[in-house]
Amino acid sequence: MDATEVSSALSRRTLLKYGLGTLGASAVGATLLSGCGSGSDSTSTASTSSSPPTTATMGGRELLGAAKKEGTLTTAAVGEPFSYYAPVVEGFEDFAGFQVDLKHPTYPATAQVVDLAEAAKTKMKPPYDVIEVTQSTANQAIEQDLLDPYVSSLWVDVPSLFKDADGYWSAAYFGLTSFIVNTDATDGFLPESWDELASSKKTPKGSFAMLGDPRTGQPLEGGLGLLTVMSAAIANGGSVDDVEPGLELLGQLVDKGVFELKDSSSLLALPDDAGTELTPINVLYSFDLPLAQHSGTTNGSTVEGKAPADGLVAGFYPQAIAAGSQHSSAARLWIEFLQSDRGAAIFLANGAIPTRASAIRLSGSKELRDALPPESELDAPVPSVSQVVAAQKTIDEKWTDYIPVEK
Repeated sequence: MDATEVSSALSRRTLLKYGLGTLGASAVGATLLSGCGSGSDSTSTASTSSSPPTTATMGGRELLGAAKKEGTLTTAAVGEPFSYYAPVVEGFEDFAGFQVDLKHPTYPATAQVVDLAEAAKTKMKPPYDVIEVTQSTANQAIEQDLLDPYVSSLWVDVPSLFKDADGYWSAAYFGLTSFIVNTDATDGFLPESWDELASSKKTPKGSFAMLGDPRTGQPLEGGLGLLTVMSAAIANGGSVDDVEPGLELLGQLVDKGVFELKDSSSLLALPDDAGTELTPINVLYSFDLPLAQHSGTTNGSTVEGKAPADGLVAGFYPQAIAAGSQHSSAARLWIEFLQSDRGAAIFLANGAIPTRASAIRLSGSKELRDALPPESELDAPVPSVSQVVAAQKTIDEKWTDYIPVEK
C-alpha cells in the first residue's frame, strides 16, 4: 500500500469512526493563506520559504529504523480518547510498528513542562519524549533549556507562524473557533454566524457558553476563551487588534439572556466522557467536534458544528521534543508523521487543518487538495503573541464594562 492509499484508508476510517456530520473537512470554514511571522506583530502573508536552522535532519528509512529500535514513544497532552488525536495516534502506531505511551492525554501540557524542569534539576532523563504545549509555554521551556530543536523534512512547507525560528517547536495543525451545538436542545438550530446567534429568534435563552475564562492574567493561557472574544470582535466590526467590540457583542448576548453568566462554570463548555450535559451552543475549536459528538452520543443527543462565517479565528498547539529524550528518534518520527500527508489526511478528517495547507494546495495529492477548504475561505487570522498580549490587557480592563460580574 503506497502513501496515497494509506492516507485514503485512514481518512475513510476516521470519518466512519467519528461520524463528522456537518463539520467535515470541506465545511470546517477556513484555513490560512495569510498569517503573521513568529516574531511579527501584524498579520502578513504566510511564507513557505523561511530559512531552516542548521540542526541536522535524519529522514526516511534511517529514522524509521532507529525509532523501531527504541520501540516506544512517551507523549504528554496527546491522545485523549475519542478526540481528534486518537486516530492520529492509531495511524502513527500502524505506521511505526510500536505503541505510544500516552501520559496526561488532556491538552495542552503546561503542567508537564514543570516535570521536565524537575527532571533537568536532578539530572534525570525527562519523563516524556514529546509534549504538546501552548506557544507561550514552549517559549518558556526554551528559556529553561528543556527542549531539543528538530527540523523536519517538511520544514519549508510549514509557515513561519507555526514554528520556532530555531526549530525548538513546530505545529502540524490548527483549528478554527466554531459553534459546536447540541441541535436536539436547539430544535435543530445551528447558527452559521455571530449575527445569527445574536439576532435569531431560534436562539434559546441560556444556551451559550465559552470554553475557558479569558481573564487569566496569563497571556496565551486564556486559550479559546480569548480567541472567542477575538472571533466576536471580528463579527462586530473589530479585529484581533481591536477586541473591545467582541466584549460588546458578548454583553449583548448576556442582555438578551442567551449568555447566562452565573458563575465560572458558565465558561466551561466541553463535556467529559462521564456524560456531563453539553451546553446547547458552545464556542470550541473545530477539532473538538469528535469528542463533543462522542459525549453527545453518550447523552443521547446530536452534536453538529459550524465555524462562524463572520468571525473566523485560528489557534494552534505546538509540538516540542524534550531535551535529552529517551526515545529521540521516535520523537522525531512523530513530528515527521504529524506533518506528513498521512497525518494531514487524519487531521482533515477530524476538523483540524494541516499547517502545510498552502503547500498541499499547490502540490499535494488530489485527495488532500479536495479535502482542504475552498480558497475563498483561506483567510482566517492567526493572532501573534503580541496581539494576544494586547487583547489580554483589553479584556482584563474592559470585561466588567460590558459583562456583569457573575453572581
